[in-house]
Amino acid sequence: MKSYSLSPESVDFLETLRKKRRARSVSFVLEEILQAVRAKPKRNRRERADTVLVVPLTTSVHKDAATHVFLSAGETGLQSDSAARAEDKVSIAMGCAP
Repeated sequence: MKSYSLSPESVDFLETLRKKRRARSVSFVLEEILQAVRAKPKRNRRERADTVLVVPLTTSVHKDAATHVFLSAGETGLQSDSAARAEDKVSIAMGCAP
């Protein structure tokens, strides 16, 4: 079995996670982190995206609009309720200036 050296900050971070998760060991926490990283779909492992999908938000909320996704202020951290206007989405190629 191979061993690794970690910085004191990393050890403190892992120990805090161990306590928070009530895990039996720091090794167990590290294994959980590695399993979660390996489980992510490959499409999320790209170093850099080629395009970005932009969906504008509005505070003119119409809950019955089929193409609007309601976002409550409490869930988003915004100051007021809003809606994502899916009908106005735009795909932008990275590196292209408007």
